[in-house]
Amino acid sequence: MSDGAPGSNPVSDMRDLLARGYVAPSPSQALERMRQRFCCELTVRGSDCAGIATLRRLIASMDADGRYARSLLITAPHTHWGEQTIIESFDADRRMYLIGAQSATAVAPYSFVFSAKGPIAYEWAGDSVPLVRAEIETAKTFIDRLNALVVTEFPELPIPLGVTIDHRFKKSIFDAQIFAFAETPPPGGDGPSIVRAFVESVVEANPLYPGALQAAWFSATDEALSDAGMDNRQRAALARLESILAEQPPEDALRFVEELESYLRGK
Repeated sequence: MSDGAPGSNPVSDMRDLLARGYVAPSPSQALERMRQRFCCELTVRGSDCAGIATLRRLIASMDADGRYARSLLITAPHTHWGEQTIIESFDADRRMYLIGAQSATAVAPYSFVFSAKGPIAYEWAGDSVPLVRAEIETAKTFIDRLNALVVTEFPELPIPLGVTIDHRFKKSIFDAQIFAFAETPPPGGDGPSIVRAFVESVVEANPLYPGALQAAWFSATDEALSDAGMDNRQRAALARLESILAEQPPEDALRFVEELESYLRGK
């Protein structure tokens, strides 16, 4: 099995991951494996899944300031493309990410499953994806340490969970993420999926893509994600802010948040 570095035959690596149960052949099967392994019903926050809660606890045990929790998402590892290598690219003209079986050169792994021999990559960023390579290496070092804890916590591997480096529409992977993402088929259904960014409310249950299968969750603990300390006025203000951000392209929304944070720090 691959150790996470691009091999001479990456297709056989995905074949091996599928055959051994590290990656599911569809998102629906990935989620069903989670339900069966952890005897849970999956929610938007993932709080009711013991596996997600355990990964959050393990991450927090090595991450006192939440830096790495901001850089990682917990995933239900799966593929839509059979035994083909999953590669992400970035279309600079359309300002969107594309993911799937494509001809881009794989230069950096960003999604991993856990194994007794170390984390194994199952998704790759192509050379068009804007990444700070030093940050990716730092995150991978943390994932190595996390893998050691996971192996101790879960003697029976594989588990139907992995992690991905949260890098889309962020200047730094260690910045907070303000977007959720949905993979939608391309027009005509042929080619890589289009990754669309959207603002998912933390105070209102109003999903933009109802019925979509959620296969990733924030890695921060419930305490960090909770809005329990807000009063009604604060919740209303946050809902208004979410509405403003949702109307803007990702880059403009990020710029708005940066300017708002700068204004608030100066108050």
